[in-house]
Amino acid sequence: MTATTGPKAAAVTTAATADPAARVPTLATAAGSGSGPDTADGWRLSWPHGELAVQALGAMLGPVTLRLDGGRTVQPMYRAPWHGADDPALAGAPLLRHLNGDWLCLPFGPSGPHPGLPAGWTPRPEAPEEAGQDHGWIANQRWSLIAREPHALVLALDLPPAHALARVERRIAVDPDAPRVTVTHTLHPRRDAVLPAALHPTFAVPPGGLEIVPGPHAAAHAYPLDPAGADSGRPPALQPGARAARMADLPTPDGQPHALMRLPAAAPAEALLQLQDCRPPLTLRWHGDGSPAERPVRLQLDWDADRLPDLLIWISQGGRRAAPWNGRNQALGIEPCASCFDLSRVAEPPAGHPLAHRRGLPLRAGEPLTLGWSLSAHPDG
Repeated sequence: MTATTGPKAAAVTTAATADPAARVPTLATAAGSGSGPDTADGWRLSWPHGELAVQALGAMLGPVTLRLDGGRTVQPMYRAPWHGADDPALAGAPLLRHLNGDWLCLPFGPSGPHPGLPAGWTPRPEAPEEAGQDHGWIANQRWSLIAREPHALVLALDLPPAHALARVERRIAVDPDAPRVTVTHTLHPRRDAVLPAALHPTFAVPPGGLEIVPGPHAAAHAYPLDPAGADSGRPPALQPGARAARMADLPTPDGQPHALMRLPAAAPAEALLQLQDCRPPLTLRWHGDGSPAERPVRLQLDWDADRLPDLLIWISQGGRRAAPWNGRNQALGIEPCASCFDLSRVAEPPAGHPLAHRRGLPLRAGEPLTLGWSLSAHPDG
């Protein structure tokens, strides 16, 4: 993928403090056509085909509005119903408290020992510098705006010396002639490493629903345990550990076909599955408010499949009952990854598992590496 280029504008810096949730970026005046007002919580960008916001915590992208010809708008990105809440269940979890839209996961996955691993899976010690940081240190810190271009925002984060990465830059660019957003990350490794990696675009589920249309994939794999947890009070949405040739063919625990290709689900459900060797694009047929007069919109997601060959798909339909989820979350995560599910940082699969070779993204000291994805909106039909 390529990103829109433009002249760089004034730099912005943020002083590090011990509490990332308390840090506020110091915004310098930065000229640039299409730039909207900024706040202590982030930055905004508008163009003829939409507008977007980027929050400082995790450099998360959202909300995003895409405007099609004729004036129709789509707001596809997810925001947690508890976003920013002062809830004891969110103490010490900046990412979860501000869960929003899209962010970079490096290393990808939850921190700490994973309860309930099935037989044959082996716990794996995680790097001490990443302990307690779900989806990695970089997802739980406030980033700085370092440049504003006419059609892009550029953010950066410097990592402490213990980390394999020295610096990460995130460029969020819009197409001046279309409802399209491109996100490009540049990773600067300070030493050789293999890190589980993922991009985490997460979508809302509109009242009229949406349909998931994945690209060609070699196989589909259900998560090896129930992602809803032991307190869900219902069977898993997919048979744990099941495999199929296509996503649509993964079975439920009673052997029946699942009904998760169109959301919202008919009943509360929580599912994680991985599409092996999935080729972009993935399409979401977006039905908006569901009124007969509203035609569907086709949302197209593209990504760097050569470096992130699989898709982890997170379907959250009120299936998690523990706080802060409380049975109310409605989200669809489409997560290009180099990982065995979201478990590679904390567990090793059995040697014969078809995803056992998905250990992570190779990094080489002093060799910058780029990862990216793009989202565009089109009339459907």
